[in-house]
Amino acid sequence: MKLVSGSLKRRREQLGISQAEVAEGICHQSLLSRIERTDEVSNMTVLQKLCERLQLNATDIAQINESASTPLSVVRRMIEKIKLKKRRKPCLIRR
Repeated sequence: MKLVSGSLKRRREQLGISQAEVAEGICHQSLLSRIERTDEVSNMTVLQKLCERLQLNATDIAQINESASTPLSVVRRMIEKIKLKKRRKPCLIRR
């Protein structure tokens, strides 16, 4: 998940705490360093815990890319098409 650029690092620096202090008991300091550098996190639990420690709301700093999401209605139609194709396949039984 993409984060608002520099949001974690900026907040950590505002609070005057090190990466090691923020990461303690949550993740390795090196992971926090990578998250701060790339503004990307793959584990929501880690993000939530880091945000708690930094007194941030995860939903405020997470950027949701809606263009990369498929609407549920489209997914349902795709599933129905697959089900119909499976039903229409002739059953070939050789005797």
